[in-house]
Amino acid sequence: MKRSDLIRSVAVQFKNMDLGVAAEITDGVFNYLKGKIADGARVELRGFGVFRPRNHMTRIGSNPKTGERFAIGASRTVHFRPSTKLIKEMNA
Repeated sequence: MKRSDLIRSVAVQFKNMDLGVAAEITDGVFNYLKGKIADGARVELRGFGVFRPRNHMTRIGSNPKTGERFAIGASRTVHFRPSTKLIKEMNA
């Protein structure tokens, strides 16, 4: 699903809401969630899943072709864990 598909779906759900308003609402929700996750907070959407920031420490990697070793810098990623309800609906 693309962003534009989601915006159209929101507009239809709320009795043909203006697409501009639906876009503002959608962007507002995503910006709020992004801000919370970037601040290190766990975000739980009941019935959908949990988004959690994950920190990765610096580690040593190697080039499989040459065997050369190098440092892989620390990074942050987002981990998503789907709810059991979502998993059940997907497997129904």
